[in-house]
Amino acid sequence: MENPGFISTLLQAGAIYGGIHLYMGEPGAEAQRVPPEYQEYLRRAFVPAEPEKFADFRSRFRGEAGRRTVFLLGEPGSGRTVAAVALLASAGLRVHRLVLDPEGREGRRLKGIRIDAGDGYLIDLSGHGTADLGLLHDVLEFGARARSAGAGTAVVLGPGRHGAELPPGSDFTVVRPPAMDVFAAHFRLLVGGERLSAWLANGEVRGAMAEALPADAVRLARMALETSGAEAGQEKWIDAALHAFRNWRQELEDWFGNKQGEDGAWPRVLLIAGALLSGRDAVEVLVSADRLAGMLGLPPGDAGGLVGPGVDEALKSIGAVRDGSGRLRFQKVEYDSAVLDYVWQEHPRLRDRLVEWSIRSIAESSDGHGREAAERWADLLMRNGDDETANNLFNALSRTTQTSAAATRFGALVASAPDFGKRIRRRVYDIAQRRPTIQQSTVAARVCAEYGKVIPSSALLRLRWLAASEAEAVRRSVIDALEELARSGMREEVIDELEDWTESESGSRASLACETLAAMLSRAEDGTPALLMETCAASDEAEGWRLGQETVRAWKVLFDQACKASLAKAADVWLPRYLRRDDVGNVAATIMVSAVAGAPDGSEESMNRRIVTANRMVYQWCDEAGQDDHDMDVVSLQRWIHGAAHQVFGDPESERPG
Repeated sequence: MENPGFISTLLQAGAIYGGIHLYMGEPGAEAQRVPPEYQEYLRRAFVPAEPEKFADFRSRFRGEAGRRTVFLLGEPGSGRTVAAVALLASAGLRVHRLVLDPEGREGRRLKGIRIDAGDGYLIDLSGHGTADLGLLHDVLEFGARARSAGAGTAVVLGPGRHGAELPPGSDFTVVRPPAMDVFAAHFRLLVGGERLSAWLANGEVRGAMAEALPADAVRLARMALETSGAEAGQEKWIDAALHAFRNWRQELEDWFGNKQGEDGAWPRVLLIAGALLSGRDAVEVLVSADRLAGMLGLPPGDAGGLVGPGVDEALKSIGAVRDGSGRLRFQKVEYDSAVLDYVWQEHPRLRDRLVEWSIRSIAESSDGHGREAAERWADLLMRNGDDETANNLFNALSRTTQTSAAATRFGALVASAPDFGKRIRRRVYDIAQRRPTIQQSTVAARVCAEYGKVIPSSALLRLRWLAASEAEAVRRSVIDALEELARSGMREEVIDELEDWTESESGSRASLACETLAAMLSRAEDGTPALLMETCAASDEAEGWRLGQETVRAWKVLFDQACKASLAKAADVWLPRYLRRDDVGNVAATIMVSAVAGAPDGSEESMNRRIVTANRMVYQWCDEAGQDDHDMDVVSLQRWIHGAAHQVFGDPESERPG
């Protein structure tokens, strides 16, 4: 493997979120591309429990070049998602992952997704109800559209789901393979086959894998990679990996058992604080540990102070050190996560105080601690399935400006988990509907901007409610969220949503739609609208046409709504670019004229209104910019708007400006 560390990180994320999980906060799209390196890794690592049956099913799929829809059924943990990736990848398809949210308008979303030849779409319906036949029908329609476009679709389902409704010969039941086989496959790829035999012969390894799930086997292989350079000698290496695999459980039980009573209280506090603040400045961790001790009614340890131990001595007592930057680091692999899991499970009476202490620490920090803490809390609560604490923590963090960045990161990470995130998504929905405070509403909008890259229909539904707010700060946050989603590959879907909003009974929502479209159209680089630049720089004619049509639709909505201020904002960027009279300027004019013309089957009355609105926009811009409205280039554009638009209804052809 060229980059086993990258693969290990993605495997870890998948273990926390379930299935395949891609990074949050990275530029995404409504159909997220599985990184090619990761796709190839999963293809090679997949171990079918019934090799001959799977090989036959795969051969039939590949015989049609992957241009069909197949269904992978199985129990959770059987490897059905990895099987789907392996199947799509075996046909040479570029795998994209679609997350469908039961709360959203998924049928409509599937209809709007752009499909490219050579792509393979992975759709997970395992969390949807057996009776949701409407969604299954939408998925089958999507699969038919994908096939006609030269793409393939693999759908993951629970056992026995929709059996009678699936096309004959399209389904395969994935059976859980032996854990040792899964471990060996991942070990070969992550570490190397030449070092595997000693692991397969080790009695403790065989015992650990005897009743393990495939996910457990992947975890042990990952621990083998993470500890491969930490210990000298084969047996010590295996022993370290097994300790990490078992979450250092026995070691932590022994350590906590030896730290009881008053004398053991401070070391316990320091260990817990270090686990939650791992990676922070070591002295700050010691100070924060004293604060936690005070909240628990214990005396401070004063480590690094006058009466306590020195910094390094204190850290050594919990198995940690200071790195070259003075930050606290544990010496054992994933020891901080293991400590937090142990405390959460064995000392539940500490939970509320730990949450309170962490919120205070985030509020008082001035750097990136809030983001780090949010990620650590999200991982901890998802690993332990504690959605109640997750909901309470999000509520608390979202209430103040000092913790809003942490609330956004935490909320987005949790909400992006299809199953575990349901409760947070419901809370964001409640905030969007009721808008209890401006502060919480703006946090909700920012959360939507992030998790919407994974589950866009759910996020857009919540932004729709937030868009009805009259508060300027909330409106600005919604516009920012929509722009971010549009830039993340979902521009067509965002424009669809905004077009709906303009037909809303809520005037506030309709005006916000116009403001958002104006913001999208007016964003510029070196005086050229960004959307125009993307259209002109498209890799091929088809892509340029698609991008251009999206921009035409944005302009058409503004013309239909006659949003004077929004049109003026867009005109300030587009009209000067047109007046440069080069090829890009001509494309700008073509887009605006096409927006005025509208669809061939549109209303002539509506088109006439757009003509009037467009001409008024040009006159207004000339007046405010000091541009002579009798200038031949301006007059030429206005003639083109009038003449070319009327071609739709059979009027004489007008000449293009130039």
